[in-house]
Amino acid sequence: MSGGVPVPGLLSQRTRNVVVAVLITLAVGGVDVGLAFDLCQHLRSLGFVPVAGVLTRSEVRVVHGGHVSFPELVLEYEYDAGGRRFTGTAYRSWPAESEVGPQASEVQRQLPLGTGVTVFHDPADPSAATLHTGFAAGQWWEVWVLLPLNAAVIALWVWVFRGRQFDPARARPTGFGWSVTFPTVGRPAAFLIGLAVPVAIGYGVSIASAPVKPPDWIPTAGLVVSVAVGVALAVAFRPPRLEVDTFARELRLFPPLGRPIIVPFAVACGARVKEEKGTAVVSYHCEVGRAGEATPVRLATFTADADASALAAWVNEQMSAERR
Repeated sequence: MSGGVPVPGLLSQRTRNVVVAVLITLAVGGVDVGLAFDLCQHLRSLGFVPVAGVLTRSEVRVVHGGHVSFPELVLEYEYDAGGRRFTGTAYRSWPAESEVGPQASEVQRQLPLGTGVTVFHDPADPSAATLHTGFAAGQWWEVWVLLPLNAAVIALWVWVFRGRQFDPARARPTGFGWSVTFPTVGRPAAFLIGLAVPVAIGYGVSIASAPVKPPDWIPTAGLVVSVAVGVALAVAFRPPRLEVDTFARELRLFPPLGRPIIVPFAVACGARVKEEKGTAVVSYHCEVGRAGEATPVRLATFTADADASALAAWVNEQMSAERR
C-alpha cells in the first residue's frame, strides 16, 4: 500500500478532518467569546460607583418555559448620576440579570417597594447599573460546562495534526530489545472524561432541581473537582506501548487498558496492514497474525497508510532479523 490514500470524494481524509475540526472550533469558540464578554462585563462592574437609589417596582412574576414555570424577580429602581435621573433593572451584576426560582420571592420580600438601595453604576455610562457587582454563580456554571467542550476541541486538533503516528527512529533500545510508545490523544481524552463526568452530574442535579437554583458554591466546587479529576486521569493514563523482546523472542503489546498481549516469534505470521473504510474516516490497522489463530493481534490503528505500513515493515524486520 502507498501512503496518503484519500477517502474517495472531493476532499482528502486530512482535509475533511480539518474542516470538521474548524466547524466544531467555531461553534464552541462562539460560545466562548460570548461567555468571555459576559465575564468581562461582570469584572467591569467591580469598578462601578455606588450611589443612593430607591425601588420603584418590586414584584415576582411567573415565567412559563416549555413544561416548567418558575418565578422571576422584577425590579426597577431610580438613582441620580451626573445631574440626571436614571432607571435600572439589574439585580445581580451587569448586564441585567435577575433572580429566578424560590429565592426570587425571598429577595423580593427583602426589597419591598420604596426601599432605599445602594445602586452601583458605570461612571463612564451611568445608565449601566446594578444592585450587586462582581461575578454571579451562573457564570461559573457556564465555565464549568464549557470546560470539557474546550478540552474536546483541543483533543480533536491534537488528533487532526498528530493522530497516532509511527517513526522507526523513535524506537528506544532496551536491555531486551526495542520499545515503541505510540503518540495518541489518550491524555487529552482522559482529561476530557475527567472533566465531563462531574459536569454531567452537576448538570443533572441542576436539571432535577429546576426551577430551584442550586447553591452558588456548587459550580465553583464542581469546577475545582472537575479539573482535579481530569488532571488525575490524564496523569494516570498509560499510552499504548509495543515491546520487541529479542531474548524472549516475543512481541508484547501494552494497551491503555487491560493486560499485556504477548505474541511469540514462533507463532507470529508477520505484520500486515488492513484497511477499514468507515463513513467518513479510513483507518489502517497494523496486525500480526498467529499460527493456528483466526483472529490477528491488532498492534495499532492509524489514520495514514504510511504510518501503518512503516510499523508493519519495522516489526517484520525485527522478527526476521532474530530468526536469521
